[in-house]
Amino acid sequence: ASVPNRPKESKLKKFVNSRIPITEWLPKYTKNDIVADFIAGLTVGLTMMPQSIAYAGLAGLSPQYGLYTAFIGSFTYIFFGTIKEVSIGPTSLMAIITQSYVDGLPIECVVLLTFMAGVVELLMGVFRLGFLVEFISSPITSGFTSASALIIILAQLKPLLGIKSHSHHFLMMVIEIFENISETRLPDVSLGVGCIIFLFAIKRISRIQTRNRNLRKSLWFLGISKNAICVFLTSLLGIYLHEWRGGAPFKLTGEVVQGLPSFSFPNLTAVIDDKPVNFKGMLESLGWGVIVVPFVAVLANVAIAKSYGEVA
Repeated sequence: ASVPNRPKESKLKKFVNSRIPITEWLPKYTKNDIVADFIAGLTVGLTMMPQSIAYAGLAGLSPQYGLYTAFIGSFTYIFFGTIKEVSIGPTSLMAIITQSYVDGLPIECVVLLTFMAGVVELLMGVFRLGFLVEFISSPITSGFTSASALIIILAQLKPLLGIKSHSHHFLMMVIEIFENISETRLPDVSLGVGCIIFLFAIKRISRIQTRNRNLRKSLWFLGISKNAICVFLTSLLGIYLHEWRGGAPFKLTGEVVQGLPSFSFPNLTAVIDDKPVNFKGMLESLGWGVIVVPFVAVLANVAIAKSYGEVA
């Protein structure tokens, strides 16, 4: 009597696995997976802390908001994630685009923009609109990736040189960098370039071929944890100079608000230009950002997935 039900159970199982992938891979999880994931999680986590703070600055927000966005997506992706190469969390490109739509607006509008972007992406998934990305040609993804790289490099060049810049537009950033090049801070440049050299050196060292098994494992561990080591060492240097040497010569992030905000629905009212506005007014202030932000996020993930697919 139970035989006819097997096809239905199989279909149900496939449906659940396709919607909640953790139900498929968790039963196959091994001790070796735990060790590898622990190392990867520690490395990525330590790297994401200063990186997300920097992304918050690119978006024109306080440092704590970068930290909030860094871990919330990761916890969600545990249950619903399907592609390991996709970046879940804040990115410099999305931070810059977000800033262009929320510049001068209160934090309530920023929260609403991210919430609405999530709603749009969720609706795209519910209505199976993923097929639309098949119409995005390789030249488009290639151009998008190249343009993103240029914007990201330029955005990171300002803090690397220690130059203050308030513009987030590509051409204006170029102009401001050249206009303020004389204000370049040598300690900031030295620290930034030193970190870059350190990362490249460790990458080369970790690729050294050896027959010694223990040495090979040590080099492998050194290679995958190079970002975390760099963050740890530079943090110790900053603490030492700030606490015992009267202050660091390079710029520090400063105090970050502790704790987590309470989970709640986004505020649907805000004060813009000293005037209270409702939900409609907030959407009008955000303009096309509600559509552009989620579309760019999807396009960025598609570009990453396609680049990995071409390499494979």
